[in-house]
Amino acid sequence: MTTCTYRLNALEKETTLTLDETTLRVEREGRLEQRPLSHITAVRLSCNPSRVDLGRYDCRLETRDGARLTVCSTTYLGFGKFGSQAPAYGTFVRELHDRLAPLGGIRFARGDPPLRFYGSLGCFIASLLLVFAAPLATGLLFMPRVAAAKLLVMIFFIPWIIRYAKLNRPRSYEPSLIPDTMLP
Repeated sequence: MTTCTYRLNALEKETTLTLDETTLRVEREGRLEQRPLSHITAVRLSCNPSRVDLGRYDCRLETRDGARLTVCSTTYLGFGKFGSQAPAYGTFVRELHDRLAPLGGIRFARGDPPLRFYGSLGCFIASLLLVFAAPLATGLLFMPRVAAAKLLVMIFFIPWIIRYAKLNRPRSYEPSLIPDTMLP
């Protein structure tokens, strides 16, 4: 049996997932749910860093009845503090894939869902264009200080955006070939 324990954020309680041959057990707030692995319809791996949690990787599961469960590689410890659960998370995700692969009919995807990915990228590009276009549209030949500061901040984030885009571009994968970039 493989176990992974984590807490997503301040509003959620600690969750313990236990994986055996045919069942995923979810224990939260003293309640125990048992979900047959055969009821899982989709698995999505993604890298979701934030300003305070740079090493966050998620494994999102969907079931036939529409339930969703997120397994996380970090655990919330307190305001702005997250602890790494990378070894337990990596073992859990690999074991889950080993158990799900023979079942068939499960969609394995990596990265963000297409709408979120392309929407985020589109908003960043539109913001960048707006910062450039605003001074031209208003007839100013120089850039106001606020616009210049925004532009500098956006330029600073371009390498991070490129890394995000490479990691989280939506695609599928084979369960026997889990992408290394989707695990901590």
